[in-house]
Amino acid sequence: MVDYGITAAITLTLFGPDQALTRAQMVTFVWHQANKPMGSPTDRFDDVSAGTYDTAAASWAKAEEITSGTSKDSFSPSSMIRRAQAAAMLYREAVS
Repeated sequence: MVDYGITAAITLTLFGPDQALTRAQMVTFVWHQANKPMGSPTDRFDDVSAGTYDTAAASWAKAEEITSGTSKDSFSPSSMIRRAQAAAMLYREAVS
């Protein structure tokens, strides 16, 4: 994933495979895998701040229906993602 630009290591010598994964990190992985397509500025979640590393990814994922968030207007970017939620994002991106 590092070699393909999907994610980066935590440091030069640490990857962190046992760390919990947030919803923001997962949507960013999926977005990178899809070659960072642009989302719509109007398709944003209220709890994803402008200018953060996951802003464009969450916007794209909402516009493309990769995720509907945790409610109509919320994405909960800092929440840990569940396996089913991650699988759903990956599946939706694969069939889109």
